[in-house]
Amino acid sequence: MLVNLPYNQTHSNIGSFYDDSGDKQQALEKYQQALTLQRAVGDPKGEAVTLSNIGAVHSTLGKNQQALEKYQQALTLQRAVGDRNREAVTLGNIAYLERSRGNLQAALTPIEDSITIIEDLRTKASVSPELRQTYFLTVQGSYQFYIDLLMALHQQNPSQGYDKQAFNISERSRARTLLELLTEANANIKEGVDPQLLAQEKSLQGKLDAIEKQRLYIYNNPNSKNEENSYR
Repeated sequence: MLVNLPYNQTHSNIGSFYDDSGDKQQALEKYQQALTLQRAVGDPKGEAVTLSNIGAVHSTLGKNQQALEKYQQALTLQRAVGDRNREAVTLGNIAYLERSRGNLQAALTPIEDSITIIEDLRTKASVSPELRQTYFLTVQGSYQFYIDLLMALHQQNPSQGYDKQAFNISERSRARTLLELLTEANANIKEGVDPQLLAQEKSLQGKLDAIEKQRLYIYNNPNSKNEENSYR
């Protein structure tokens, strides 16, 4: 069966073929042709994908500044069209690139933003906990990169508490699946329970969450006297 692909998609696919085969220059040519056509037909989502691919090729070739520029262009389009999944990937690519250049601090914000999107998307991935777990497993590398980056920053600045942040992220990523499984089980247990009791439980849980959040802040900022006094 023949499938008629849009011409720009054909160029993009050929570019990916050359890219995977190691012929980066041919890949760049095909990606650029696809990019021109995507802009001509008004395909910002496809354009963002192609820009990200071009950025990855430049990164492989050691052209880091050009790679960063393409990633930033892709990021702008992804945010404009609401493609949050690819936005998270692009932010991760920027973080990887900055770290490879030795810019650890510059890598921190994009990977944090990427993790924030990942966690938000995970809760919305599906009503099925199995699919949420599958999504989480596909992005585990981002969590590990974040932890490794924090530990590298800790080595540079041992007094800034990056090691504590790394520990918290590690614990949080491991606890996510367990919490979701418990939530699913708890939803069944609560069937038929008095709504007023459920409302009270929700209120108490909110207060406990606020206290825990404040405790973690004080733990990570031991010199913050004002926060400590308010906690007491």
